[in-house]
Amino acid sequence: MKNPAAFSVLVAFAFAVLGAHPAMSSMVSLWFTTDTYMHGAAILPLSFYLFKKMQTPNTLPSSLNLPASLPLAALWGAAYYIGLLSGVNLIQQIIVISLIPMLFLSIFGWRYLWHYRTPLILIFLCVPVGDFLIPYLQTFTADMSVKMLKMSGVTVVHNGWYIRIAAADFRVAEACSGINFLISTFAVSCFYAFLFMTKAYKRALFIALGVIVPVLANGVRVYLIIMVAELGNVEAATGVDHLIYGWIFFVIVLILLFTIGHYMQDPEPTQKEDGVIIPWCEQVKSSAFNVTHAIIIFVVLSYVAKNALEDTVYLPIKESGGYSERNTRSKLNPSFPHADTSQELNYDGWEVHRFAYNNENATKKVVGYENHLFDKERWSIKEKNTASIKETLPVRVLTVIDASGTEGTLLVTYCSNGVFEATPLALKQQQLLQRLKHHRDGGVATLYFKIGLHDASSIPFEAFAHTCKRIEKD
Repeated sequence: MKNPAAFSVLVAFAFAVLGAHPAMSSMVSLWFTTDTYMHGAAILPLSFYLFKKMQTPNTLPSSLNLPASLPLAALWGAAYYIGLLSGVNLIQQIIVISLIPMLFLSIFGWRYLWHYRTPLILIFLCVPVGDFLIPYLQTFTADMSVKMLKMSGVTVVHNGWYIRIAAADFRVAEACSGINFLISTFAVSCFYAFLFMTKAYKRALFIALGVIVPVLANGVRVYLIIMVAELGNVEAATGVDHLIYGWIFFVIVLILLFTIGHYMQDPEPTQKEDGVIIPWCEQVKSSAFNVTHAIIIFVVLSYVAKNALEDTVYLPIKESGGYSERNTRSKLNPSFPHADTSQELNYDGWEVHRFAYNNENATKKVVGYENHLFDKERWSIKEKNTASIKETLPVRVLTVIDASGTEGTLLVTYCSNGVFEATPLALKQQQLLQRLKHHRDGGVATLYFKIGLHDASSIPFEAFAHTCKRIEKD
């Protein structure tokens, strides 16, 4: 390459990607294998197009000097190391993508970073995030469609994500939550607003419409599907056709949304003929060395340190402490496919499931999208809160319900290095603290399930503590 400085920038970014390769490959895979995140592959080209379309600043770039660049690189390196230790794909992906604006700042300076802030912020839309919204969208969609059905005079039985009418039973599944349409529409509306609108209030309004419209439209879609069954065409409402009709409906909504956007457009600003001619290549050549070599060193050290952590082993529970092996079929039927140890147990009438992880990697995690607390084809969440057995043992309490109205109590607790947490986020924080202390500590997820409504305090502290036996690996 004729420009070795530019080559060093590419090498620095390549090292960052390779160091976090499981998370980055997962991101790219989601672009091409899921409907929800397929827009991600277009984000970087669209950001570059927006960058080229913007007016140039009226000053020449001014790179950061070495004393300013090195602390910036050190802060990024520390964040990168923590991202690797966390084992959370989302954090690693955000930190790697953040290298683009950081290098831009180092090479072109603060004024240019601020001037081109929009495309540099929008590049983060390529990161696949939003799955956590699915249960909330399922609940909102079910509630909205039921209210509309009742307003239409339809007799409805509503149990969580299950909707029963005289003609058929319906379940608002993950695919019906509208998450695909919401995330894609939000990303497109952001680019549309910044490409064709200049006034801040118009941009904010249109982006808000890009969130509100798909959520409401999905509720209307589910309502219309159920109404089709109510009016006599059950096959069209429950077969493959309802998916086709749903996408046709979404296309119509999208056309209406961007018709509104068309009338909100502002005149395109004229480019100044006497604008500054920016020496982009020369600027990269003269200043890229300030930070890129430090980044490469930080990435290599982080990767080596992360892979030098010590393993741990979680012991299986033996038939003691009130626990016994379970031989009957599970009503809950949870799934943690990559656990090192999986057990089904009984404890005082409770159905107990224990999943232990000695360590974690990109696909093997105590908290991950592949793990399911219950059979999603049968159960849905009716209510959730947090309780404490003692101050040191928080428990997540879920009330689940099936299509027939049968309710069950699900207690969930996570453990890492003898410390119990009630939520996935709290567990991740605890795992990070352990890894900073040089332990690659996976953890244990324990689920207690019983039909009916029960209090978490009916299980003693000692029973919970029995599930988290841990030894150091030789």
